[in-house]
Amino acid sequence: MVGLVILIVFLAGVVRLTYRGHALSGALMGLGALGLFGSAFLPAAGAWLQHVELPPFYETTSIVGPKGQIFAATTPLARIQRYYINGDFETGWFVNSAGGIFAIGLTQTGQIAVAAARTNQVEFFNADGSPAGPRRSFTSLGGGMDRILRPSNCSVEGVTFVDPVQAENPGRTGDSCPVSALASRRRLASLGVGHVGNQA
Repeated sequence: MVGLVILIVFLAGVVRLTYRGHALSGALMGLGALGLFGSAFLPAAGAWLQHVELPPFYETTSIVGPKGQIFAATTPLARIQRYYINGDFETGWFVNSAGGIFAIGLTQTGQIAVAAARTNQVEFFNADGSPAGPRRSFTSLGGGMDRILRPSNCSVEGVTFVDPVQAENPGRTGDSCPVSALASRRRLASLGVGHVGNQA
């Protein structure tokens, strides 16, 4: 809400500058305001940006999913993006992090889990981004909120988390991810996560 008020103040300044004949200054100020506050309003786009790759920021954490796909969680955008093992973008969706940090993880049943620090809830998704059940409260087991959701730092009644395989962030290396599909499948099989139904 505060961000929206600040954006309105900036845009009012843009109108004022433009009205006084300083169109270029107004345009630059408007672009700056949209760039500064725009990421906070991206989740309002919903499914419109499902097939649009947004750039991974410095606060991006990636894990290997149940079928060897890479799931990248970008905190400033409150977004999860799924990539093929070679680093090509597949799809993306927004999560409810309430503007705070969140951790991405994997359940033993192959669901993508996202724990948000501000909401104190975990959201569960299928690999295609569709919800896999209701949000559930979690209990922190100490150590603070890391960007990787591990069984040792979070507990949800009736849910078993697995230690996810961390991957290099897509878009950083250019060519491909260093995690091979075979290695990631072997690691997930050793954790009891294999071919899971209802996955994209």
